[in-house]
Amino acid sequence: MPTLHRYTNRDLPDHFAHQIRDFIRIHWFDAFQYDVRASAVSDHLSPVYFVMAEDPALFSHAAAVTRSVECNGQTYSCGGLSAVLTYPAFRKRGYASQVVQAATDHLSSSEFDVALLWTSPENERFYSRFGWEHRPAIRTFGGSQTSPEFYNAFTMIRLLSPRAAKNQADFESRQVYVGPHAW
Repeated sequence: MPTLHRYTNRDLPDHFAHQIRDFIRIHWFDAFQYDVRASAVSDHLSPVYFVMAEDPALFSHAAAVTRSVECNGQTYSCGGLSAVLTYPAFRKRGYASQVVQAATDHLSSSEFDVALLWTSPENERFYSRFGWEHRPAIRTFGGSQTSPEFYNAFTMIRLLSPRAAKNQADFESRQVYVGPHAW
């Protein structure tokens, strides 16, 4: 019977880390091109992994990450949802719902101002079940802060703090800078 586990980079078992990296390399082919032994998610993002598994097989995974973002001259603490995956043999069984719910609950219970994720339009209905909203006007940017590049992805958001909710119009009318790299 598969069970839900929570890990950090310090205690993520190697066999799960390998399976997460393998899936990421297949789906997001530009990741891990040069270091196949790197952390599944970089340490600087302070990842918390939510893993649905029947040891040693990983069925589904989602990572909650930490980053600061900037919008309209203000810095916000941001949680992100990253590397959501379910291996094809284990799809349509509710495992992705369990890891996304756990990761979303973690982000909501932390002291983040805002939470972001990037996905594709066909996944909007799935993520909206967990309180994520697509706001078409939100435009995220990354890369060099002096010359940021538009991150062309389907962005979903959760405004978690009163300050972020109060400044909702800024998120929808100004650039949201996420740092040198997206997660």
